[in-house]
Amino acid sequence: MNKKLNPLTENHLFTKAFTKGSSETVKLCAVYILKNIKRNPDGSLPDTKIGIAVNAKLGGAVRRNRVKRIIRAGVMPLYDKLSKGLIVVISARGAAFSKNAKSDAMNVCLHSCFLKLGAYKGQELRAKSSTPKTFTKGGSNKNAHSSPVGGKKK
Repeated sequence: MNKKLNPLTENHLFTKAFTKGSSETVKLCAVYILKNIKRNPDGSLPDTKIGIAVNAKLGGAVRRNRVKRIIRAGVMPLYDKLSKGLIVVISARGAAFSKNAKSDAMNVCLHSCFLKLGAYKGQELRAKSSTPKTFTKGGSNKNAHSSPVGGKKK
């Protein structure tokens, strides 16, 4: 087991993983995965880089650092099982800030995300869905009228 994770520090790689990577969302976090196109000088795949993103709107510095520690502790046992040459960004969600959020719960959530995304050694990485998610205003109610909000019915 690795003692330390290989950190993702370049901002452009975070952005690229968010926009072009495959994603999976669970209650505690969202995981974005992208293949790293760069190679080592000897032609081998580089180590997987892990980036952790915690939004400042979700809490103060102490709470954000606690969530980062929980994510790091949750991903540590899974790190050696991940395929090489990946860029992984783990973004904390609001539920990760609860008092009940612990590293073992985070580990279970991350494991399910990695399985669904195909990030483990010997698995095929899931491609990003080419169809964007579209949402209609007001949900999918077929009987709704098309008048503007606050307007009069015809």
